[in-house]
Amino acid sequence: MAERVTVSVIITAYRRAAVVGAAIASALAQTYPVFEVVVVDDASGDDTPAAVLAERDRRVRLVRLHDNLGPAGAMNAGIAAARGDLVALLDSDDLWLAEKLERQVAAWQAHPSRDRVLVASRVIEEVDGVQIRVRPDRVMRPREDVGDYLFVHDGLIQTSTMLLPRTLAQAVGFDAATRRHSDPGFVLRLRAAGATILHLPDALIRWRAVGGVARVSGADALRPSLDWLDRHAAMLSPRARVAFRYRNHIRIVRRNRPVAAAWLTLRALFAGVIGRREIARLIRRVGARA
Repeated sequence: MAERVTVSVIITAYRRAAVVGAAIASALAQTYPVFEVVVVDDASGDDTPAAVLAERDRRVRLVRLHDNLGPAGAMNAGIAAARGDLVALLDSDDLWLAEKLERQVAAWQAHPSRDRVLVASRVIEEVDGVQIRVRPDRVMRPREDVGDYLFVHDGLIQTSTMLLPRTLAQAVGFDAATRRHSDPGFVLRLRAAGATILHLPDALIRWRAVGGVARVSGADALRPSLDWLDRHAAMLSPRARVAFRYRNHIRIVRRNRPVAAAWLTLRALFAGVIGRREIARLIRRVGARA
């Protein structure tokens, strides 16, 4: 029989009073019992702490930050407070399917190098409760370059899918100096530290966009995104750097700088990131504005 390991769930929340209770409930409802649910309130200034304290289960712990640290800093605070053998990360506006931890813990236990393994899975993308699609289209291959998978091939390893040893999470940590792209940054840092990414094909997370609740990572912020790229450029191939800029910046640049958008799109085409259909769409947009 496999060894019974303890799992700490880490939830970070900033002004999420309306949704954090559902995220906590999905963690407590797992078929693999959780050891604790650590909820980090990132100096919300609203009713988020009260919503957490309304949960009567003694496994739920609230960590209140006096200063807003952003998603990465708040996640590091939660990981530091965790006491389980493994940590499972959960965004406050997402939900887990009931068997999420059971499947991931089993996959982790079966891996020969489990002390250096991140387990992730696919997600069910939802908008206001309506399932849109399962993402990503394919999982990352065992020896595939992380940056190329995420940006050149438009892959996804999302926070709420992640499970890994607490000691590994504490040793690597999220990059708290940037407030954008914390998910890919953490995965890149893990791979640079020699960790293995075990990407399961199961779709075990409801990745939700809820009306009236904006995702922190979805805000249009070009400068912080460029700062992230500067900090992580050494971990990315040239193709991945071009793909990152195209996939994360093209919608922002198109609004007011059509010529710059055309140049960015051409670079993405020559790098093999996009096809000719995207080029044709951009040319039509530029022509319409001329």
